Order: sequence, then C-alpha cells, then structure tokens
Amino acid sequence: MLSLSGAHADAFLLERISDGLIGLGSDHGILYMNEQAKKLLNIAGEEMTSGHTLGDLLDQDSALFMQNKISKASVQHETLHFEMEMKQPSVKWLSIHLYPADTGTTILLRDNTSRKLVESSIENQNKKLMLLSEAANHILSKREPGELLDALFRELSEYLDLDVYFNYMINDSKGCLELMNYQGISREDAQDMHFLDLGEAVCGTVARDRERIIAENIDFSPDPKVSFIKGQGIKAYACHPLISYGKLIGTLSFGSRSRTNFTEDELDLLQTLCNQVAITLDRTLLILELTKKKEEAERASSAKSDFLSMMSHELRTPLNSIIGFAQILSDDCGEPVSFRQSEKVGKILNSSRHLLNLINDLLDLVKIEAGKPILNKESLRVESFIHNTLKMILPQARAKNIRIYDQTQSCSHIHVKADPTRINQILLNLLENAVKYSEAGGKIIISADIEDNKLKISVADSGFGIPEDLHEHIFEPFYRIFNQEKNIEGTGIGLTLVKQLIMQMGGTIGINSEPGSGSCFWFTLPISRESILPIEEYTITESQLIDLCSLSGKVLYIDDNRNDLALLETIFEKQENVRLISSADGKEGVGIAADRFPDLILLDIHMPDFHGLKVVEKLKNDAVTCDIPIIAISADSSRETINRARECGVSDYLTKPIDIKLLLKKIGEYL
Repeated sequence: MLSLSGAHADAFLLERISDGLIGLGSDHGILYMNEQAKKLLNIAGEEMTSGHTLGDLLDQDSALFMQNKISKASVQHETLHFEMEMKQPSVKWLSIHLYPADTGTTILLRDNTSRKLVESSIENQNKKLMLLSEAANHILSKREPGELLDALFRELSEYLDLDVYFNYMINDSKGCLELMNYQGISREDAQDMHFLDLGEAVCGTVARDRERIIAENIDFSPDPKVSFIKGQGIKAYACHPLISYGKLIGTLSFGSRSRTNFTEDELDLLQTLCNQVAITLDRTLLILELTKKKEEAERASSAKSDFLSMMSHELRTPLNSIIGFAQILSDDCGEPVSFRQSEKVGKILNSSRHLLNLINDLLDLVKIEAGKPILNKESLRVESFIHNTLKMILPQARAKNIRIYDQTQSCSHIHVKADPTRINQILLNLLENAVKYSEAGGKIIISADIEDNKLKISVADSGFGIPEDLHEHIFEPFYRIFNQEKNIEGTGIGLTLVKQLIMQMGGTIGINSEPGSGSCFWFTLPISRESILPIEEYTITESQLIDLCSLSGKVLYIDDNRNDLALLETIFEKQENVRLISSADGKEGVGIAADRFPDLILLDIHMPDFHGLKVVEKLKNDAVTCDIPIIAISADSSRETINRARECGVSDYLTKPIDIKLLLKKIGEYL
C-alpha cells in the first residue's frame, strides 16, 4: 500500500505519474495533490492549500459521494474502485481507486471520458438497433395503422423522450390532409386540427413540399406555422412526408415537451422509420381496402345465395303438386282413365319434368356464376356411371328407334375424380341431345379413351351436324341452332351448364362436327389414383316398389303447404294399414308427435312460423320422440340445408317435386 507524507514526498517522482494523485490525512484533509489531479478536477494551483478537504474543491453532490466512498474504504480496510461523473466541460468521467491506510488515504484518478463516450455510443447504437428491431416487429405484426403507430410511438417515446405524434393521411375526396392517428393531445384539440389544407401549418407544408421540417426551440419561434404545436407546449418537432413508391400518402410527425432539439442521429433514425412506415401504411391500407371489397362481395354472394335458396323453394313447391297429382292420375289403377286422358296426363308430366329440369339447370348455372361450390368430388368407376346413364336414356332412344352402342369397355375399370350426380347429369345431357337431334332409326356411339393421362368420353350421333363457324357458340347461354326450324325443344343452357361443371371438375369439353355427318361431343376428366369400390347410383326397378298394403303403422306429415298435404293424403287414402296424420303447423306437429307417437315423421323444412330444423331439434331433445325416424321432404335442394338437416338428426332427405315411387320405397324402409 502506498503511504505519503506531505513533508517527505518525492515531489519529482509524484509529478511524473500520468494519473492524478491525491494524499489525504487521517482527518481527510488534503496532504498532497499532483498537477494531473488538479487538471482532472479543474483546480488552479494557487487554489490548492494544505488543510483543504475535497468538499472545499468539489461540488456538493460529488463531495458527498466521495466522502461516503472514503469512509467505506477506511472502515472496511479495502481498496475501492468506482467511476464518477464530473460536472465540468473538460472531463466528464473519472475512474477512481481508493487505497486506505492507518495514516490516511491515497486516491488515484484517471480520465475515463473517452472510454465512457465509446461505451455510450455503443449503448446508443444497441438501443437504436433494438428500437429498429421492435419497429420491424410492429410493422410486420400490426394489421391496423393505428395499432402500428401507437406501438411504434411507445418504443420511440422512451428512447427519445417524445410526448406527441400526429399521423395525417391524404383524403383524396376532400383534397386535403385528415388526422387519422395521434397521441399526446386532447380529443378536442385534435378535432380542431382534424383537416389541414396543403400548405397549412407544419404538416400541410410538409405534404405540399414533400420535404421534412424540423422545428427546434419552438418556445422562441415567431413562425405562425408552429402556433398550434407551440400552444401544446411542444419544444422540438420533426414532421416527415410519407412517400411510398413515389406517391405521397400522408405525414408522420413527433414532438417533445422536455427537449429543445434532436441530434442528427436521432433525426436519421426517425427518417428511417418513417420511410418504412410509409410503405407499410400504403400496403396496409391497400389490404384493408381489398378486405372491405372482399367482405362486400361475400355479403352480395350470401344475399344471392339466399335468393337462390328462396327461388328454388318457391319454384319447386307448386311443381310438387302438379307432378305429384299427375303421377297419381297416371298410376292409379283403382280409377282407370281413358287413353286420351292418359295421353294428356303424360304431357302434363313431361312438361312439368321439363320445367323442373329447366329450373334446376338455371339455378345451377347461377350458383356457378355466384362462385358457390356445387360439387362433391369422389373417386368413380367409369363403368358405374356409364351403365346408370345408359339405363336412363334407353327409353327415349327406343321411342325413336335409335340404337346406342357402348364402346367404353376398354376403360370401364378406370376411376375418375368427379361428382357422381353431376357426371350423370353431364352425360345424360349429351345423350339426350344426341337422341333429340338424331333422325328416327339413327345411331349413337359412346366411347372412352385415355389421352394425356385423362379420361376422354365421346358421344357421337348420326344427326344433322353443325357448321364449324357455329362451334364456338354452342356453349354460350341460351344459344339454339336448329330448335326453331326443326321444332325441337330446348333452352340453350344445358351445354353451358355442362361446360361449367366439367371445368369445375378439372376437365375440358369440345365438339367435332360438320353438316350432314353428325356431331361428336367429347369431354375429359382427371384420372383418380385411388382404387376404391364404385359408388352405386340408386335406381328403382319395378321389383323394388313397395306395396303399402303389406305395411302398417302411423305416419305424421308436417307441411304448411295445403296442396302438398292433399297430395300425401291422396297417396295414403287407400292404404288401410298405414294411417296418415297431417299437420300444417310445425309447433302443432311437435305436440301431435308427443301425443300420438307415430312410427315415422315426414317433415317440410321451410315453414313460416316454426322452421323444420327447429321441429327436428324439439323432437330429438324429447325422450318420448327422440327415436322416431324423420324423412325431410323439402323444395330446398341446397347442399348446406341437406347437411344441416342430417346434422340435426334427419334420417333421410327427399327434394320436391317428389318421386312417389321413391317416397314409397323410403317409407317402406322405416315402417
């Protein structure tokens, strides 16, 4: 340990030391101080006299701090090292070592300002990097402009002592700036400055000139442009134009009430952040605008879907009575009709079914145009849907003595990815057209091949043929070629719908034809990699018809449509062992089910006072009626309604107009 005695110190040696050196006596009085110590403490030589204490030479805070450290070192008899910030311009930081001894304390001083400045610079850079990192996180994670700017301001305010920020955006419709986001002022004051003309105040000037404005020492500024922020107590203010890809979108400014200016580094930081914010806000506003348009389109699509559902129900409901009673007249062996009457009934049935097909095609076409999915793709074996469709078209072909040749055997084992209902609809449409446009005694060939890893199905007829210049119009809505001149029924939407359905299933469709040589319509479908059992389509044969006379039980039918009630009553009136109970009200029907406990419930879905699905819910939640099977009979054929009905507990779902034979078969399955 170094110990000094003022009288015997080797002055020459001590003055050669590069560090400041101070010797204190046991009473803490100064015994010695070299020139370097005086320089570090900013003390003139003549001011230093023996017997002074550090308290006489330092400011009060520094002297008290030093005295506490010296006392601690003396009591603990340990060397202490610490740093102290000085309140003088030349030396900012001192590194101090205390060496206590019985006779006093030796103090070594070293100028540590340069190192502290480097450390401070590194610390500031780290803070700046952290701030930029946090800002980047906010820019990437915040979806709303207000959330982004509020989060960014919280980070900046702590780092730069900021108190306010203003974000103005260009209002194109008004041709001015509009205050969109802010913090640090009252709502009333913000309302006063909600709109700014270009060139008005600081932000309006920045927007007009597209250049940053820095206002410092605002307390003493006579510039009228800063009058508002001056009235808010803001002393330093920086306003930046927000420019994204050359386009001005607004301004972003920051202000402080506690500081009078910003450093160049701080201004560079603000500029960097504002540049990033400009691009982000532009992108965010674009996304918000697109989201808004998407939501509007979805609402419009939803309204269109609701309208389609309503129209489907309203159009199918009257057809149910027409087709239903026509079927009864046609099949009622108990009350035979004359040949002429039977012929007229047949025309009613044919026209009604034609109208039903037209309604279905129109609704499907509108659904596709509305972007509403109508497909349920499955892996289908070619043989299954070819076989089913041919069975359906054979009666029409036989009526015109047209022979149909099936040349699809080579591809019968192939599976394709398609909707089973829609693929039958497509193929049936092409076959019906082939029959319709072929002369009596003609022929139709249906064939299948593999091309470019896709299944190609062709339907060729021996009809009139179509000129090549008309091929491009064939698939246009409501386009008809020979219908008027050859008196052939048609609406011109069948092929349009076929094309849309095939495209939705990932295929293509085309035509090869010339006048006098018939036509060949072909379409392709993606081949499925799956190998599953074919999904059998349901077809009714005469042997499958159910004779209700062999059945017994009670059936409850709930439907608000009086004509449909009358239709079912007519079907059941001659069945002695099957009793039909009718109700035109859903709530009443629930009560009847609980009191009479039927074996089967037939239920309409869309009833005005008590919705059919609510009826199902009531029945399934009641221990008395929960096990009664329910068959829904509705004009609503939408997949959403059918799925909802099944989820609620409906056992089966039939769509109006009802096929009486199918209805009887279903009833037979549950009685």
